[in-house]
Amino acid sequence: MENNNLDIIIIQRDIFDKLKLNLKEIETLFNKLYKKNIKIIFDIDDDLLNIDKTHVSYDRFSKIEKTLKIILKNSDIVTVSTENLKTQLLNLNENITIVPNTLLKLFDFNPNTNIKNLNNKKTIKIGYFGTRTHGNDVKLIENAIYKVKKAFNNKNIILEVVGVCSENHEWIKKINMPNNYKNNPTFKDYLKNFVSNFLSRLGLMYNSLPYINFINWMQNEIDWDIAVAPLEDTNINRSKSNLKYLEYTALNIPGVYSNIGPYKEIGEKNTGIVVNNTPEEWENALINLIEDDQLYKTTLKNAYEDVENNYLVKNSSTIWKSILDEF
Repeated sequence: MENNNLDIIIIQRDIFDKLKLNLKEIETLFNKLYKKNIKIIFDIDDDLLNIDKTHVSYDRFSKIEKTLKIILKNSDIVTVSTENLKTQLLNLNENITIVPNTLLKLFDFNPNTNIKNLNNKKTIKIGYFGTRTHGNDVKLIENAIYKVKKAFNNKNIILEVVGVCSENHEWIKKINMPNNYKNNPTFKDYLKNFVSNFLSRLGLMYNSLPYINFINWMQNEIDWDIAVAPLEDTNINRSKSNLKYLEYTALNIPGVYSNIGPYKEIGEKNTGIVVNNTPEEWENALINLIEDDQLYKTTLKNAYEDVENNYLVKNSSTIWKSILDEF
């Protein structure tokens, strides 16, 4: 805090994980910022104050509730990714701006190539990736996956997941992430990944991968035909953003999404298949994407155009400029 040239500081929710600051340290930090007349923007994309008790991170975020409230109340501006999250936090700070999640670019995706004809494929891969906090979400589609397998007994239907759950299931094929992805890994990289994956299976550590490396790995190693984003109807999920939709589209995969919070408008724009959380609706949506080539192609094309027009960084940069101009 010796730099007197700072005008604005942006704090992200990762401050709790990266710096592990306690309440007293946060108060000290804010006091120093006030004395130097440095404005504070706090960026948060999850409703960490209204986590259901059944959520795996409930205990973790309950411990930082007071600290989080101090940050929210004392920030000059709070930025969030969804309207619902803004509504939930307005009682703590009236100056909240919505900045939708965006992508730097659509990776290497061309919507006019690699359109698949799933009717002719013997093996169809359905995919889902997420953090370990989504274990309950993926269980929502267990019965639907069994039913789809039964409906296509002449095909090999596989549900692959990256992250999400630590345990194996008969209806899920787990794909282990490398600890650090390289296009040309060395023997040392292989050894490091082996040890990391082994410790992860024992529950002694979680695999992690820098985001850009993760995307490169997904593009080069994953060949999903359909992607899914099941979400339980919980407090935290209602305020989540549509990031899975953006990522699936950029990876050239049409998606099926729960009719919860961030995904409702996807169905209205025909940029994805949106379903209520019943086995029948999930089953029907997956079967329709497999059988209907035109639906598959149109969904992916619409999604690409939507993301390209509305969810690239160039769209959010104007919002950020207006936020910074307030100071």
